[in-house]
Amino acid sequence: MTHAELLTALLKGASPSDLDAYDIASKAYYRSSREQHLEAAVLFEAAAARAQAMFDSGEAHKVNEAGVRINQALNHWARAGFNFHRAGEEARALELLRRCVEADWLAAGLNHDLHTVGMCWAYLVREAAKGGREAFEAAFSRAQRECRRIGSDFPFAYPTRQELGALARSFGLEALAQEIVAPLRAAKPMKRDLRAWLKDFDASAPA
Repeated sequence: MTHAELLTALLKGASPSDLDAYDIASKAYYRSSREQHLEAAVLFEAAAARAQAMFDSGEAHKVNEAGVRINQALNHWARAGFNFHRAGEEARALELLRRCVEADWLAAGLNHDLHTVGMCWAYLVREAAKGGREAFEAAFSRAQRECRRIGSDFPFAYPTRQELGALARSFGLEALAQEIVAPLRAAKPMKRDLRAWLKDFDASAPA
């Protein structure tokens, strides 16, 4: 079944152009929460295209506190990328994620969603790591630099810091590993599983 055929089935024959982007995205979130990742990805793609069309036509009229009109398309493209990756369609996922990190989220009025840019970068840094130490280090540096430029942290989420900290160590980049993990040590309150992870991380440090 092609993506187009799957979308038709998921929308029960309705055309995306006849639906609100919010309604399509709601269906996508539902599928994603049930780990139906290909279905979610196809729906998020449709939601993104519809959100862009609604923005271009003026149907989407919400603005942020700075008065910038909000275009939700980037949020939906990002989640399409996440779900395509989880569904095993890595080429399509990476194409969408690269599009997202190169876009201007602030101009789209998405100043409250900048952490999503970091989530996109995390996938791209993991992909770069397949090319070895130098590729990983270069990708991480770029991700950190680009996120800081827009006023966001990278890595954003604690689990991503754990993963990338361990990955940096595996490449012998101990200083970078410690830099990535440092904010975890300041977590308050510190959950038991994080405390245990840090203990194991420190125990495995190179002599």
